[in-house]
Amino acid sequence: MKIVLTVGVLKTGQKVSFYVPYEVPLDVTLKTGMVATNSFMGTVNTKSFFEANAVSTALYRYEVDGYVFKEEDGDGIFQEEEGVFSGYEVELTDEKGNPVVDLHGTPIKTLTDEKGYYHLDVLREGTYKIRVKTPEGYEITTLKEEENLGSHLEPKGTTKAFTLNRENLKVRKNAGFLGVLSDMAFTKTLKEGELVLGDTLLYSFSLKNTGTVSLHNIKITDTLDGISDLKNYKADGEPLDALEGLVLSPGSTLTAESSYEVIQKDVDRGFILNHAEAAAYDKEGEEL
Repeated sequence: MKIVLTVGVLKTGQKVSFYVPYEVPLDVTLKTGMVATNSFMGTVNTKSFFEANAVSTALYRYEVDGYVFKEEDGDGIFQEEEGVFSGYEVELTDEKGNPVVDLHGTPIKTLTDEKGYYHLDVLREGTYKIRVKTPEGYEITTLKEEENLGSHLEPKGTTKAFTLNRENLKVRKNAGFLGVLSDMAFTKTLKEGELVLGDTLLYSFSLKNTGTVSLHNIKITDTLDGISDLKNYKADGEPLDALEGLVLSPGSTLTAESSYEVIQKDVDRGFILNHAEAAAYDKEGEEL
């Protein structure tokens, strides 16, 4: 940049002040603690030049990060084994709840990764909030003012206002949601075999947790007289020795098999009446 002063005389002891604006590049690799150094050169006759002292400007980077996680015990503390929300939107707002935009006018928001983690770069000092929409089948969990692992969402779905400045460069804000929907889908299917005297029929059972609450103490019963005990238990394809101690998380599926030998009564009747039931309980022992 070239600055040309008006023609005149600068007497001894007099000074001229001027400001030189510059922009810090929008570069996410720049870190707090780096400096931008500028030096200035001047001349009074375009032949003799002098150089001013170098001027260094410290760079500051503001950040917000955190986790969006699932809750089962309602204690407001992030525990990875309880689950997370991946690919879930997190938005930055001002203290009044209005979207904050970047230098291009685009709202500052992001999606969580597979671990439920998000990170936002904030370009200016200011007072902000984080907003996260409550997922279907969940409610906002207990507010817990624990800096690293607590859930910081208030009932309206935003955090309390926080300030980013040179004394407070980075803030963590988590969002926890408690599952409140209990539901499951249960089916019994003839896997192989025909209605022929002495033939062995193989039945498959499938129970999927379609709610947002984990299922405990699962029980499957079949009233068909002569059917074998259930076997080949699997949870999401992984073999199980027994149902005892199994906790079926939301979205997970339990499968099993049993067999039955066709008898004369079935052939005479022309069909086999099937009736199976499944029951599950929450962690307090209440039937769902």
